[in-house]
Amino acid sequence: MKIRFEKLEKKFLNRSTFCVLSVLGFLWFIVPLLYIGKYNHGAADDYWFAFHVHCTWLNTHSLLEVVKTAFQEVVEFYKNWQGTYSSIFFFSISPMAFGEQYAHAVPYLMIGMTCISTFVLMYAILKRWMGLDGRTCISAVAAA
Repeated sequence: MKIRFEKLEKKFLNRSTFCVLSVLGFLWFIVPLLYIGKYNHGAADDYWFAFHVHCTWLNTHSLLEVVKTAFQEVVEFYKNWQGTYSSIFFFSISPMAFGEQYAHAVPYLMIGMTCISTFVLMYAILKRWMGLDGRTCISAVAAA
């Protein structure tokens, strides 16, 4: 029985095939999320966090001023509410801060940033530290 399975594994489920199947499985779950992303719209705290940055954008149309306002928001929320630096900054400069019509970009940005950061982390761990080959790394990233 074990010998038959090993022959089957060598013939059909080699590393390349497993790598392709892993990537297809990953895409099977990600593509629907990307598809429904076009129906995204802002609600409640999306408007609240981006309010001051949006006002700055409307008044100045300067990215430098927008970034300054976002940092001011971080300081204000840190002093008065909670100490989440990067979250408040990213909430403040969300695409909705530049116009409500850009709300559909948020899912694409979030999924993209999550996938890229996961890939970079897994590459560093699996390829650089553990010395695994590229196909195994891609399979592991797609499975993660």
